[in-house]
Amino acid sequence: MSSAEIRRAGIVFAGGPAPAANAVIAAAAMAFRRSGREMIGFSNGYTNLISYDAKTHPLLEGEHYFLFEDHHLRGLRNQRGILIGTGRANPGKAIRSPADLDDPKKTEPLARVYAGLVDHGIDALVSIGGDDTLKTANFLYEYQQRLPPDNKRIHIVHVPKTIDNDYRGIDFTFGFFTAVDFMSKELLNLRADAMATKSYFVVETMGRKAGWLAYGTAIAGEGRDG
Repeated sequence: MSSAEIRRAGIVFAGGPAPAANAVIAAAAMAFRRSGREMIGFSNGYTNLISYDAKTHPLLEGEHYFLFEDHHLRGLRNQRGILIGTGRANPGKAIRSPADLDDPKKTEPLARVYAGLVDHGIDALVSIGGDDTLKTANFLYEYQQRLPPDNKRIHIVHVPKTIDNDYRGIDFTFGFFTAVDFMSKELLNLRADAMATKSYFVVETMGRKAGWLAYGTAIAGEGRDG
């Protein structure tokens, strides 16, 4: 399938919330709509897609997904929250090695997601999330590579989502600067208290294995004057 054949795209947001989520969702939806394509928002990550069954667990418009229209996008970039919601359901949880992708039982959740996307006419999927969601996007791609040649292939693109900024290959992940700004303001308050009371505070930040949040926040703390 070429990009010209993409008529309807889907979008999922999975994992923990992050600042600027709606700005990213809006940018993706606007890009597809302006090129004459439809955009479907799937609610709460993979929560509904992972248990999709056309007969026993169908996806209902307005409850499990919706078609983006103009009113969804008005002012969305500056709105807090996540318009399409999020969830931590992980269709690729059982996959631990390439060999697992050939195991029908371990790939069953991926098969249900794939079927849900195909049955709703999705030609391309925008995946937004952290490490596990990135793996899911990759597993979904690899799962499709193992299908018969005449089966539909869904294009997949992943948008990294983490306030920790711990992705190689890009300068900044969305939400990072907002997190630094919030923590920096709190640190400045603590610094003022420390100076007034001649006290010391130990501040711990998030960041997983990366130190970017601690680094950005520490700059605002001005540990030593002069």
